[in-house]
Amino acid sequence: MSVLRRALVAVPGLALVAAGAVAIPSPSLAADEAAPGAEPTTVTLPPVPDGWDVMTVDLDGPDVVASVRTSEGAPPPATTRVLRAPSDGSGDWTVVTDPSGTPALGDALDPPAQVAAGVIGYYAGSAPSPRPDVMCSSYRLLRAGTALEIPACRSAGIELGWGGRVVSSLDADGVWRARRTDDGSLLPGRPLVEHSNQPAPIIDGTTSWTTGAGAVLRGVDLATGATVQRALPAVCARASGVLQAADGQVLVGCAGGDSVLVDTTRSVAPRLVPAIGELGAVGVRLSASSGLLRVHDLGVAHRTWSLLATGPDAGPDLAGGPRAVLTTSARQVVVATVPVSAPVTTTEDVTAPTVALDRRPAPVSRRASGVATWEWTGSDVPYSGALAYEWQTATPAPGAAVVWSASSGPEAFTGSASVSLSGDDRSRACLRVRALDWAGHVSTWQGSCTELDGTAPVVRWSDPLPRVLPRRGPLFLDVRYAATDVHRIGGFDVTRRITPAGAREPAAWESPAAWQRTTATRVSQRLEPGSEACFRVRARDEVGNLSPTSAARCTTVPFDDREVAVTGSSRRTTGGRVGDTLTVLGTTAVLRTGTVTGSQVLLTARGSTPFCFRVALDGRTLPGSRCVASSSDGYRQVRVALGRTVTGRLRIEPTGSRSILLDSVAVLR
Repeated sequence: MSVLRRALVAVPGLALVAAGAVAIPSPSLAADEAAPGAEPTTVTLPPVPDGWDVMTVDLDGPDVVASVRTSEGAPPPATTRVLRAPSDGSGDWTVVTDPSGTPALGDALDPPAQVAAGVIGYYAGSAPSPRPDVMCSSYRLLRAGTALEIPACRSAGIELGWGGRVVSSLDADGVWRARRTDDGSLLPGRPLVEHSNQPAPIIDGTTSWTTGAGAVLRGVDLATGATVQRALPAVCARASGVLQAADGQVLVGCAGGDSVLVDTTRSVAPRLVPAIGELGAVGVRLSASSGLLRVHDLGVAHRTWSLLATGPDAGPDLAGGPRAVLTTSARQVVVATVPVSAPVTTTEDVTAPTVALDRRPAPVSRRASGVATWEWTGSDVPYSGALAYEWQTATPAPGAAVVWSASSGPEAFTGSASVSLSGDDRSRACLRVRALDWAGHVSTWQGSCTELDGTAPVVRWSDPLPRVLPRRGPLFLDVRYAATDVHRIGGFDVTRRITPAGAREPAAWESPAAWQRTTATRVSQRLEPGSEACFRVRARDEVGNLSPTSAARCTTVPFDDREVAVTGSSRRTTGGRVGDTLTVLGTTAVLRTGTVTGSQVLLTARGSTPFCFRVALDGRTLPGSRCVASSSDGYRQVRVALGRTVTGRLRIEPTGSRSILLDSVAVLR
């Protein structure tokens, strides 16, 4: 059977791991690159009593504790016991009993007893379950002459913390909870939710160690709720989880097989260590066919010894020290002491890192897909390669005070140097970030807020644009517009379409460069007689939100009486609304324009009441003549529908006996 003993040797630089089945020379000890006088020494313990076979064995300082079972075929069947013997080989094995005098019995062969700092835990039978679909067991802890029952549910989920002070167990809901081993009381604070439905939490003393997003090692003191956080080096940017923890030394597995050893007791850099053992676990891992235990000295010498372990189990000294316990047969236990080299020395990091925001949103930023982005650079002179970043957010209402959200577990950290936040229109998004180095130092917070503006401006024309343009002086047209927005207007885009009088189709829209992103609220356009001028405008606010393009506003430039050809009885006179002249059309006068395109003709004229005229287009006279009474000031605008849009030369002549004072002629499309 395969048993994973999850414990880390407390001596800096020592690690144990089992290799696969490898043939090794006898005797049972060998060393790789061993210095003279640096050979392991062994103590062979008395064999366990006849009729019993070792299942697991633990070295706990002065004691060796073994879980044993009856040999095959020996009555009573499937009996299990917990035995103890001095680790120096000076005494025999004795049966561990609880205060009532009952021998320590296992409820099943798997899992066996656990040992930590003199505390022995083992399954002692079933326990009531609050849920009918979940089986629970009673786990008994023996400590200093007292016994304590701990409920454990869901497939034997229980783990003794390093130092024997804490035991964590799965409750019926599948959540890990931590209890004190002296009285069984739950530790204050939240349950170990981050461990739910995962292997047992790695607890060192009262600190539960986890890794999270952003290459951060995070420890939570289960008694106080205080946190310890360390950045992991770049080689472990994708941590696969905590492998072991002991006396402040935490081993973290990294994606790809490497591991880093973090000394949380000092401000020193993590150490990259070999991917020791199957699955990268530090400790002992044996299979039924394995016969080799490798002991790695991770100090300055980095030596490796191979110990022959033909029995079912092996492990380090749980009380610390460069020792290992192994079985060489079903009844024989050996304790080996390995000389180790000096630990690796590292200069302590006493300088906090810094972080600088390279990019931050403006106080008001465009809500492009609802996202605002911050980017930053961290520095930890003279160290490098181990910075993580903690970030917090806030979403206050515009004008309200900023209240930062508390960090919520490893997800509040990132190894990247940017964060993007989304929000609703008119909301505020705030972010602050600080750098965390591998020594546990943090920088000061750097951050800012931005109001997300996704509201487009509203654009309007400032003054009406008449359908027919009045003409006075040089023919320039001023087009005025304005816009409103929740923030400031950043500019306008104006387009135009100027169609000459005789063009059969409207001209294409143009976007003069000077009219794009202009902050001016008017544009001027020179126009030609008979042309049609159309304009559209859209506004953009200071962050780039665009209003819809307005509907087109069009005006037609009329022909002044001086700009058309007149034959027959006629003369010029002063006055008029368009320009400053009028043309008197006698009864024989004929007015002709150049080629025009339109669907209506608009005459501005006056005369004796009533005055009459008729219109012809390319020699085709429109039905009937029109007679119009003058207004109070004598001027009338007479609209003649052509029935459809036509292109040709226009002819207008008076009818009747009265003259007409012509001011202008406009052809509307």
